[in-house]
Amino acid sequence: EVRHLGELYENILEYTVLLADADRIRRRTKKGVEILLASQTTKKQGDTLIKKGDVYFGESALERKQTGSYYTPEALVRFLNEKTIIQPLMGKFEQNYRKRFDELLEQSRKGHDMGTRRGAAQAASALVERFVQEKVLEFKVCDPAMGSGHFLVDAANQMAGLVVALLEEVPHVEGIQVSVSSRPNDWRRRITRHCIYGVDLNPLAVNLAKLSLWLNSFAIDHKLTFLDHHIRCGNSLIGIRSLDQLASIPERKKSRKIKNKPTGELFPDFKQYAQVMVEVGRDVLLINEMDEDDTEKQKAVFDRARGKTATLKPMADLYTSYLMDANISADDYHTLFYSIAKQCTYQNPLNPDLSKIPALVENYQIRHHFFHWPLEFPDIFQEKKSSANSLTAEFSRGFSATVGNPPWDVLKPNSKEFFLNYDPKFRSYKKQQANKVSQNLMADNPAIAEKWEEYCDGFTEQSTYFKEPVSYSALGKGDINTFKLFLEQFFTVLKDGGRMGIVVPSGLYTDQGCQPLRQLFFDRKRVDFLYCFENRRAIFNIHRSFKFVLFGSQKGGKTDRFKCAFMEHDPERLPLIDANAFKMSVKQVKKFSPDIISIMEFKSQRAIDTASEIYDRAPLIKDGHQLTVAREFDLTGDGKLLSSNDNGGPILYEGKMLWLFDCDFSEPRYWIKKDLYPVYYRKDSINRTSEFETLTRKKIRERVKNGSVDLAPERYRLGFREIAADTNERTFIASIIPPPSPHCYTIRTFETYHPKLKGRNIKIMDTYPAEVLLFWAGICNSFVFDFVARIKTTNHLSTTYMDLPLPGFDDSKLDWNIAYNSGRLICTDSRFADLWNVVFKNYHNLHDLLLPNSTQEKYGPAHEQEIRRRLQDEGRNLTSEWGPHCGVHDRLPDRRDTGDRAQLRAEIDAYVAHLYGLSRDDFAYILDTFPVLKKKEKKAFGEFM
Repeated sequence: EVRHLGELYENILEYTVLLADADRIRRRTKKGVEILLASQTTKKQGDTLIKKGDVYFGESALERKQTGSYYTPEALVRFLNEKTIIQPLMGKFEQNYRKRFDELLEQSRKGHDMGTRRGAAQAASALVERFVQEKVLEFKVCDPAMGSGHFLVDAANQMAGLVVALLEEVPHVEGIQVSVSSRPNDWRRRITRHCIYGVDLNPLAVNLAKLSLWLNSFAIDHKLTFLDHHIRCGNSLIGIRSLDQLASIPERKKSRKIKNKPTGELFPDFKQYAQVMVEVGRDVLLINEMDEDDTEKQKAVFDRARGKTATLKPMADLYTSYLMDANISADDYHTLFYSIAKQCTYQNPLNPDLSKIPALVENYQIRHHFFHWPLEFPDIFQEKKSSANSLTAEFSRGFSATVGNPPWDVLKPNSKEFFLNYDPKFRSYKKQQANKVSQNLMADNPAIAEKWEEYCDGFTEQSTYFKEPVSYSALGKGDINTFKLFLEQFFTVLKDGGRMGIVVPSGLYTDQGCQPLRQLFFDRKRVDFLYCFENRRAIFNIHRSFKFVLFGSQKGGKTDRFKCAFMEHDPERLPLIDANAFKMSVKQVKKFSPDIISIMEFKSQRAIDTASEIYDRAPLIKDGHQLTVAREFDLTGDGKLLSSNDNGGPILYEGKMLWLFDCDFSEPRYWIKKDLYPVYYRKDSINRTSEFETLTRKKIRERVKNGSVDLAPERYRLGFREIAADTNERTFIASIIPPPSPHCYTIRTFETYHPKLKGRNIKIMDTYPAEVLLFWAGICNSFVFDFVARIKTTNHLSTTYMDLPLPGFDDSKLDWNIAYNSGRLICTDSRFADLWNVVFKNYHNLHDLLLPNSTQEKYGPAHEQEIRRRLQDEGRNLTSEWGPHCGVHDRLPDRRDTGDRAQLRAEIDAYVAHLYGLSRDDFAYILDTFPVLKKKEKKAFGEFM
């Protein structure tokens, strides 16, 4: 099939054509194909000899890396085209033509005579032809990173299929005469000529795309369709998008604050070029009206049209280069632009460097393959409206739809990919060896060094261009990934109301660097769907755990609700996934993640609604409680301060030592060296740095008093595991750590800060009251809190936990019940005596803190009722001064909670569910979202506890 050309193209890009500089041997191994020097190895059976001077294929993923080409499975292409192209077209037919069409169909079947039926059938066919002329052929589809044209071929097929399906609805009436063809191939040819557009950086891809479209609509009695004006070669990410951009000097990011810089229009006659582009656009549109077999005439018209833009292209190249090279001054830009426009000399004796800039611009254009959209597709970006007062005509029509699977590569040099061309084993070298080999290669061969420098310069120039706001306004922070650039470009080249269907990595809805893009789509687009797939079934030739999304939206308006699905695996199920998708509102997205607007991976509509209810009941950690996160020791960098033997220094707490209400889940591995304690301190917790200094206790106390040092280990702290997966038995695992409480990076602790100092060097304040720590420990270890935490978490609880809803301590009976139960679970030995004493010092009868007995209904099995009665009786005998009897000790040897401890935890879970306002059904649903826990408890106890 034609689509198999895409697979061939993908494989071709794995290789590069090389000339053997010496005799070499090609050998197949378990690791793949190796090319070895014949002088350094002995030929074995199965080896192939490559003689010096022979041309051969050498393995290289560099070209593929640079083009980001991965063949897209048919199911994904079919679905995106159907949603992005066919559904909008069908919607227009249903809205504007269907009623009259059905009336004609009814007459053609039940008319009172043959003439009436025949006339109605002919009118129905004519109505379909009118729909095609007015809507279908005016629907322009573009793939800005088309590869071998897979999306475009399928788009032509589906659009032709839509027309044929409508014609097939017209019944055959004897004697009917219609001029409309119902042969699919006729429509494929016509639609390919009028509707299909594509761009790719790789000339091979452009030729393969043309070949694919030709084969897809081949007819033995016709010439190959002229496609040069629709299928173009160039870098669709770099270049102007509108002629209006050339009307003034582009504003660079670093020059915004500079006063007296040249601004405004470059010269008053620029509007004449708008009229030129209108004429060029009309010329190109005429190509589609010519006889399809008169390809020579079509080519001549296209060449003549491009000749009319000969003056504009150097202007556009200069504009693009100016954003790429900060060394080109605004004054020089103004002078050169005016000279190009007036076609006059640009030599200036007072500025000899001015004459060098045109050659520099030409070099940039050749290296980066500028693609100026209004010059390449003048029939699309043509005049929409014109005003006598406007500087230029408005070139903003755009495409009806953009579809595709653009490259997903990070824009930075890759030495392994580059030097693999010169050393087949380079990818297997470790860092130091790779650096040595690359340096030797460049020292021995200056041409390689020159190519490497040019390779790196290319990334620097592109990066400079992409970071300019006038180029890309929603790039965001972090690495420049091409998928982010294409997302904005797919959006920008659409006309108002146009549709977009794209395949991109899941970073679109999770990464902080994509926050501006999410804001753009929510505020200026109507997001239609977002379906996430995990690559477990090797849908793409990338890592099996990689996740990607199918994203569909419409330009214009705002998003209220959109369809979504997560963790899917089978693209063939897409129609079913789409039919059963759940909906999320933008209001909910911003509620769950107000800062970066990331989208949480829910598994059902019930999960969304339940989480929304939980978020409504409590403030977010970062907003409501003046909390930040502390991170202390690094096991690698701070190893010299640690001891692997207990030498009397404090224990270094690690994440694996924490479990629910338990800081001794595993044995300690490290201790702070005795002679260093208590001489370490954390200076700046918000930047997560640690400083260590040998000081006297007196000096440390002085620094603490002055607010410059936080001696955190001198107090109780609420900590949680930093490494936590959403697929584990439990995700948010917390406990209170007794003083002294130094910990490594696998534990994060809650710390308070002064709100006025947020974002600067934070002065750590005294911790919250001890009862609040116990209260929060109970909430953090509850199923309800864990339910929302695991939705936001994949492998780490880094900053995501700051957007979790955490109730405050209101001194209510419900709050004290949670704190009391947490205290009995945590305060099991003398390390927690001070904590217990501080919390309950004012209560001689601790039972007064608890909810009345009347709330404890007689429910559940008899042995559970007995546990509850015993715990209530024990509560009446507890003292405000800690003793071993205050804690609950019936933990199994593997530290699993059972009996009394399990009962206290279950009560905490129930209290927290009440605190968040959940119903019994909501809480039952939450419990069912912990399948690993359910499996383990059934194995241990025979039932789900």
